[in-house]
Amino acid sequence: RSSEIYAHKKAIEEEKERRAEERRQRAKEEALKNRSNGDITLVLDNKDYKASKKFLAAESVIFREMFAGNKEKDKFIITDIEPAVLEEVITFCYTGRTPNIRNISLDLLTASYKFKMINLRNRCEQFIIMHLDWQNVRECLTVATMLGNKLLRKKIKKFINN
Repeated sequence: RSSEIYAHKKAIEEEKERRAEERRQRAKEEALKNRSNGDITLVLDNKDYKASKKFLAAESVIFREMFAGNKEKDKFIITDIEPAVLEEVITFCYTGRTPNIRNISLDLLTASYKFKMINLRNRCEQFIIMHLDWQNVRECLTVATMLGNKLLRKKIKKFINN
């Protein structure tokens, strides 16, 4: 009987936590939609990308350092990245999602190094490993080598040798 009560209480707690996580995710998605209210502007190729320091700094060591060193500054120039990749980086910072990873996984992996985003790097590595094939293996190995990504190189070489 007590084990049934415990199991029931545990199920209720898990459901509460699941609902709380859903609310948090909805709030993040809403914040992403309302980026125009952001407190900083990233400028890439003369185009402005509004965002919140809080979300960007939470995921990126580089953004955290940029913002900490420039408390009064609200505009930051970004270079060496494609607009679609920057959009995906911002989306990831807000929501933890990468809806376009299929199309830009290698560029996104490179961006994860540029902005020192370990969670994004892990997501990209997993995606690339899961989607290795004979058409993309050479480009994947080139990028992994360029970035010094030993894990990815090891997995790619294993793929090639099997």
